Amino acid sequence: MEQPVCLLLETGTEICSVAVSAGERILALRESTEPRMHARMLTVFIEEALAEAGVQPAELNAVAYSCGPGSYMGLRIGASAAKGLCYALDIPLLPIDSLQALAMAARMGEDPEDALYFPLIDARRMEVYTAVYNRSGERLKEPYALVVEEGAFAGEKTSLRVFCGNGLEKCRELLPPTGSDFRSVSASAAHLLSPALDLFEREKNKPESASFENLINHKPVYLKEPHITKSRNEKYP
Repeated sequence: MEQPVCLLLETGTEICSVAVSAGERILALRESTEPRMHARMLTVFIEEALAEAGVQPAELNAVAYSCGPGSYMGLRIGASAAKGLCYALDIPLLPIDSLQALAMAARMGEDPEDALYFPLIDARRMEVYTAVYNRSGERLKEPYALVVEEGAFAGEKTSLRVFCGNGLEKCRELLPPTGSDFRSVSASAAHLLSPALDLFEREKNKPESASFENLINHKPVYLKEPHITKSRNEKYP
């Protein structure tokens, strides 16, 4: 196989994003920041992106999706669509660490070797989902939910801290100003391409019995229980 053709889905934040790729090239991209439209727009974007790319569903080699952490409902919608397509087409599912994809998209060529990357995904109020990555994409601290307070991240030893993601703006003033760079990088299906290709190559070279994600057992990385509010409509208590 010269270049895998992938469908890339990002639904873990307020952005609904779909891309189609061939090898390292993005052939088509559809995105919307309209809130609470993932369920309505995802399949439409998939159809439009495939049509623009000139790719039939049967030509796909894998489906990659941003598997979290992030919005509970958004992740469920993305996982359901990705797993459904993989079942129907008998192709691999590639779950991509949402935080890692953000961190790697925020890298710049002039960043020092010891730079650390802190992707921040909004987790309501002053809480964010975050983790720590080095310049090569290696995860140094596992994803966790953090209540951002003054002094957060100040203890990390590095010449440069890079912050990005949709949780950045609400806590920017509480982040360490010295030695920090705040970059406007948001979630996008396009950011999934590089980690998806890496994962595809690693998994296809494993024995068949141990390769790729088990579709039956797979679920997104939620980190926290869903926040469910009680209906204010008296007819539906």
